[in-house]
Amino acid sequence: MRVGDSVVRGKASLVVFAAALVITMAGSWVPSFWYDEAATLQLARLPLPEFFGFVMQRDAVHGLYAFVMHGWIQVFGESEFSVRFPSALAVAVGATGVFHLGRRWFGVAPGILAVVVFVALPRITTQGIEARSYAMGTALLVVAAVLVAWARERRGWAPWVAVGAAATASVWMFAYGLFVLPALALLADDPTLAWRTRVVRVSAALVVPGLLAAPLVLAMIPQRGQVAWLSEQDVNLYTVLIEPMFGSAFWMAIGLALLVAVAVRAGWRVTLSSPVVSLLVWLLLPGTVLVTLSLAGMPVFTPRYLTVSAPALALLVGSLLGGARRRSLVAATVLICVLAVPHVIASRLPTAKPGGIDLRAAASFIASHARPGDAILLEAGGPAGTRPRVAIAAYPDAFAGLRDIAFASSYVGTGTYSDSLVDPKFTEVPGDADIWVVTRDGSAFAQQLAANGYAPASVRDVGGLTVGEWRRDDAR
Repeated sequence: MRVGDSVVRGKASLVVFAAALVITMAGSWVPSFWYDEAATLQLARLPLPEFFGFVMQRDAVHGLYAFVMHGWIQVFGESEFSVRFPSALAVAVGATGVFHLGRRWFGVAPGILAVVVFVALPRITTQGIEARSYAMGTALLVVAAVLVAWARERRGWAPWVAVGAAATASVWMFAYGLFVLPALALLADDPTLAWRTRVVRVSAALVVPGLLAAPLVLAMIPQRGQVAWLSEQDVNLYTVLIEPMFGSAFWMAIGLALLVAVAVRAGWRVTLSSPVVSLLVWLLLPGTVLVTLSLAGMPVFTPRYLTVSAPALALLVGSLLGGARRRSLVAATVLICVLAVPHVIASRLPTAKPGGIDLRAAASFIASHARPGDAILLEAGGPAGTRPRVAIAAYPDAFAGLRDIAFASSYVGTGTYSDSLVDPKFTEVPGDADIWVVTRDGSAFAQQLAANGYAPASVRDVGGLTVGEWRRDDAR
């Protein structure tokens, strides 16, 4: 490779990285934190001794990610922008890797188109601003694939050590990356080499990372109760074929399907080369395993877990459409971007996260209206994404100086992400203090408050939640 070519490719990769980062981060600070992100913060805030104890007891699957975030928030704080930035950074890394692989395997134009598809996929635009491990795990898988392509051109065992390290890190970052390892092994294998060399390569991509992931898997087995809610997840054609990559943006799935149909109709074909076969395994195997296990009575599937397959879909689409004429390629790129716009906008609204409520708005309202010594009472029941009490975990500073009259003990002691609660302790509320009540529809606690001499002084809808200021009748 000439030096000039290397410089050009380096600049192109830098442009891809920067563009993907800026596009993904745009508006990332607008949506309120939700249940899953609050759980990330609850774990990441813990002192390390308590952190490791909690991980071993409850949440090993997110342990490495939470450990990274523990250090991150110590330095950069807990704003929405800060906490979500690592995921956006991971998308940028993943996009750069997708570009590198697409250019190497299929050509420059397919590589560019693959990046556009990857960044525009609703699943990626969502996970890029989600304080969870999915984007990081996916990026590490792409890095591992890039390292495989690089190691195949080098001599010695050192490059394969790097492959094994990246693949292992990807699984520890998100456990279901384990099901992508066979695809990496296919990429690493070369039938023209001696069998010993082939064994070393496949071991670096599959066997060694699998063995090193064994402690994580063993820790997860007794913790499977934390995903018991997956038994309530629908497993149907939409949730299996559309939602993993496109969420609710079904129109984008239709648009991509039409583009592929046009490409096939025009005679564009993809040769079943080693990279293409590996990408098909990457795309299909994780979903096949998770869906099969769920249908067999072991619920482990939810659409966002298949974020790990997004790079494979993007590269396959790029390889199929990349052979088109420049005008057709530009038109396809524009169409993909246009189709992505509605979801990008919708995913950057204050109530965009699952549950459709704005915990930040409710917390900020109380912080600006409550007086020191006032009490709080937040509903803890209902679906995870709609529980008002999650606001305390997501925005603890907003409730500083207020009495949490239902609190009994911290979530650290319960071994869950929920505090231990008791019936509201109204006797602990001074006579001149108000109780700020946050519920989903205003009905929770109403009878108890009335029975203890409280009446609503004001009731407002804030961020999709009902925020009421309750005051003693004799203090009105």
